[in-house]
Amino acid sequence: MNVIDWAISIFEGKEISDKLLDSSIIDDYQYKSAKIDLSIPGRSKEISFSSKKIKFPKKIHLKEKSNRAKALAFFANHELEAIEMMCAALIKFGGTISDDDFHKLSRGVVSSIRDEQRHLSLYLNRLHDLGKSISDYPLNDFFWKQFEHIESFDDFFSLMSLTFEAANLDFCLFYEKVFYEFGDEQSAQIMRDVFSDEISHVKLGVYWLNRWRKDDALWDYYVSHLPQNISPDRSKGIEFSLGPRIMSGLDQDFLKSLVDFKSDFLIPKRKTNSNAILQNEF
Repeated sequence: MNVIDWAISIFEGKEISDKLLDSSIIDDYQYKSAKIDLSIPGRSKEISFSSKKIKFPKKIHLKEKSNRAKALAFFANHELEAIEMMCAALIKFGGTISDDDFHKLSRGVVSSIRDEQRHLSLYLNRLHDLGKSISDYPLNDFFWKQFEHIESFDDFFSLMSLTFEAANLDFCLFYEKVFYEFGDEQSAQIMRDVFSDEISHVKLGVYWLNRWRKDDALWDYYVSHLPQNISPDRSKGIEFSLGPRIMSGLDQDFLKSLVDFKSDFLIPKRKTNSNAILQNEF
C-alpha cells in the first residue's frame, strides 16, 4: 500500500480499529496527490468530537479510580488527534517538498504514528481495566482545531513536535509521579513508556526544522511558524524540565529563549524547574 493511501484510510476511518491500521502494509513511500476533505477526521458516534466541556481532574482527585480513568480518556483522545493530524499533514503537505525529502520525512512520521497507535492502545486497555471506555467521556477537539491554521510542514512540526509533544515530555513525568503516589503502577508505567517515545518525536521535528531554517535561529523559526493563537508557553508542562529537551536535540539558545519566554498563557501558568536550569548554567 502507498503511504498516502494508508494515511487516508486512517484519517477517514470511523472506528478505533481504523485508526490502528498497521503500517507494515506500506510498501511505497512515494508521494501521490489526493483530493479529500481534511476539514474533520472520520469518527463514529462513539468517538466523535463533543462541544460538551469537562474539566481535567486536579492532582488530589486522581487518588480516585474514576478520576484516573477520566484523565486517561483525555490522554487517549490526544493520541487519537495526533494520529489524525500526522496523517492529514502527510496528505496535505507531501507535495510541497522534494521526493527525496518526502521519502525520508514520511518514514519518520509513520514511525511516530506507529508509536501514537501503541500509546492509544495502552490507554484504551488501561481504561478497560478501570471499567471504563473512551466513549464514556465527551472528547474535545482542541488539538485538531489547530490544523486549519497550519500551512506547511514547518508549521506542523513547530506545532506538533516542538509544542504539543514537547509539553507532553513534562506532563508524562508529572503524571507518572502522581500515579505512583496513588498506587497506580500500571498507569504510571504507561506514562513512562509514552515519555520515552516523545523524545524521538520532538527530535524528528528538531531535525526537519533545522534542515529548513537556513540562517534563522531555531527559536525564531519555530515562533514564526506557530499558529497565531498558540503561545510557546504551550510547549511547557506543569513542571518544566530541560533534560528531555536536551536529549531531543534542542540547542541551548532555543532552551534559554523558551525558559525566558513569558506570556499571558494561563491554562495553567507553567512552572519552571529552577534546579534544572541552574544545573545547565543558563
